[in-house]
Order: sequence, then C-alpha cells, then structure tokens
Amino acid sequence: MTIRRTADKIQLATLTRILDDYCEQAGIEGSHPAREHLASAFDKSLRKQLRLPV
Repeated sequence: MTIRRTADKIQLATLTRILDDYCEQAGIEGSHPAREHLASAFDKSLRKQLRLPV
C-alpha cells in the first residue's frame, strides 16, 4: 500500500489471486454470492486495519 493507502496493480493482482485461491480451495464458484461476500469482508477488514472509511 502507498502512503495514500491505495493499492497498485501488483498489490491488487496479489489480493485477487489470494481470493481466487481461497475460493477454489473452498469450492466457491466464480460468480457465487459467497465470493462477493468474502471480497467485501476482506476489503472491510483491510480498511479497518488502515483506518479508512468503511
């Protein structure tokens, strides 16, 4: 993350790969609502850690 607390392309790709790997291991298909829920929860958690508005 940069000083502005934004992710660059490489960081976003890494986060996406982590989400993809987790969903694959958990048997969550591509557009399944659980995937969106996980992505949202992950984003909220990161924002809380960085003290950004949720």
